[in-house]
Amino acid sequence: MNPHTEIIGIAGPAGRIDIALDRPREQPVRGIALIAHPHPLYGGTRDNKVVQTLARTLLALGYVCWRPNFRGVGESEGAHDEGRGETDDLLAVIAAARAAEPQGASLPIILAGFSFGTLVLSRVAQHLAQAGTPAQRLIFIGTAVIRPGMLDVPADTLVLHGELDDTVPLSAVLDWARPQGLPVVVIPGADHFFHQKLTGIKDWLLKALQPTLGLVLGLALSVLMAASLLQPTPGWAQSRDREASAAKARTGKGGRNVPVVEPVAATQGLAPRDAPPIAARSWLLMDVTTGQLLAASDPDMKVEPASLTKLMTAYLAFNAVKDKKLTLDARPPVSMLAYKAVGSRMFVDPASPATVDQLLHGLIIQSGNDAAVILAEAIAGSEAAFAEQMNREAKRLGLTNTAYTNASGLPGAQHYSTARDLAALAMRVIEDHPDYFKLYAQREYTYNNIRQPNRNRLLFVDPSVDGMKTGHTEAAGYCLVATSRREQPGLDQPRRLLSVVLGAATESSRAIESQKLLNYGYSGFDLVRLYGKDQPVAQYAVFKGAAAEVKAGFAQSVLTTVPRGQAPRVQGEIERIEPLVAPLEKGQRIGTLRVKVDDRVIAEHALVALDAVPQAGLLGRAWDTIRLWFK
Repeated sequence: MNPHTEIIGIAGPAGRIDIALDRPREQPVRGIALIAHPHPLYGGTRDNKVVQTLARTLLALGYVCWRPNFRGVGESEGAHDEGRGETDDLLAVIAAARAAEPQGASLPIILAGFSFGTLVLSRVAQHLAQAGTPAQRLIFIGTAVIRPGMLDVPADTLVLHGELDDTVPLSAVLDWARPQGLPVVVIPGADHFFHQKLTGIKDWLLKALQPTLGLVLGLALSVLMAASLLQPTPGWAQSRDREASAAKARTGKGGRNVPVVEPVAATQGLAPRDAPPIAARSWLLMDVTTGQLLAASDPDMKVEPASLTKLMTAYLAFNAVKDKKLTLDARPPVSMLAYKAVGSRMFVDPASPATVDQLLHGLIIQSGNDAAVILAEAIAGSEAAFAEQMNREAKRLGLTNTAYTNASGLPGAQHYSTARDLAALAMRVIEDHPDYFKLYAQREYTYNNIRQPNRNRLLFVDPSVDGMKTGHTEAAGYCLVATSRREQPGLDQPRRLLSVVLGAATESSRAIESQKLLNYGYSGFDLVRLYGKDQPVAQYAVFKGAAAEVKAGFAQSVLTTVPRGQAPRVQGEIERIEPLVAPLEKGQRIGTLRVKVDDRVIAEHALVALDAVPQAGLLGRAWDTIRLWFK
């Protein structure tokens, strides 16, 4: 990119670090700039266009620019380490940069990064500050605040972000910057990669970094822009039960039960924000914590599930182990059908069969078709019989648009599923078998001296992702069911989201589109606690009972997911049975809470009796019978 660019290598903690060294044309050098590129597993390198724009800008200002490749990129050695080892590598680069300049120890250092590079540089900046040699300035573009481990930065950090960034939503960056009082410069119309906006970025940075009036004007501009954007998000207001005096039960003679609808809170309407565009044939985003569908496109389109079929294979295998029909140390025989299975395999040797525990690892982590067939035959006697069992289980689970003909996901005219059904199945795996669900988080598995990585790339780039399953055939395209668990500020429990992406064009795109959905779910929605477990929300009259009233509430905490900013617009309606006639058992359903945003029902919860109410004596029951006739 520059006649004065030199490719060099230095020794780092994991081996060679491959570096492009850009030296300004004029001397003396004003300072040293370390520029970090985006995520290597998403194709990030030192030659990324945003990285090159940063280098050109800083070269023009007299900085010598060091652009290293992260581990596993180009000639750099070592394996991706989620920013930890990369931090050590960049500290080694800084030491080499200072040693290479005549007065390197006294030269100021600028840390400039894009996307994943900003995460690493936030850690580098902390190390430098703790060592008493802080960086002169940080420049963060497309800041990776969605990744755990992102640290706070100095107040003079230059933060630039695209208005239309759907990889790292602007709202997430503002939430990160707000507590720090950190200005954020928003580039109108820019996406994550700043397509057709790079010239504007360079011009702005040149003004902001000039040691003249331009610096003052540029920073003043950023503060003014940020002031309009860093307004606090409206607080979440929890719904409160409000008994409507106008709502009266009407019953026929003899006390016939009639549902009574009672408004719980007032509301006003605003539509939720739109989901980002997703490059897939069909997709879906669920909040597992509340069971709510957050966004979807063609969720009921029937598609080939490919190896996502193995979610059901694993579910039935987990059931078999739980019911003691299989034991983890059993070694099912390997049929010729299993041994010659096509597609992905764990390479089981018929002469040395694998244990059920090993087969489950191979099925889930390595997506072994041979493991699927062996387990199917061990459970049902044959793969065909197992497919019938899969279909019965699908019907029992309410998967109305799913049919199976095999255990591994090989194509077939009568082998199909939908995004909605796959999400429901994945949620059952998570909820019914939490101990075995942990297998989906493992990044690699070695069997028969063959080590194979998990094909779910998100496990390597997002620490909050802890499963689940990939799939691919030529007809199905690239598919991924992914789930993520993140802490929710203000609540004592984390949130779990689940995305389903079917029919993406490439292996990397299915990961990127899934990450976009998960980020959208966390940044665009919030989890709100409406009522606590066993919290009384009302008292209702009981007829023919030893007590005149019963307290009503919920057997579990009532949580609901709402679009960000719309919690004050949540309303609830309680529909209950009137009259309530004893005996009532503790936990017996006596109504339904419908949670609404505007007139749209977003969740329903069972209203239950918090105490048991036994029948009254003969006299009390007779009196209440008369009362019911006149009610």
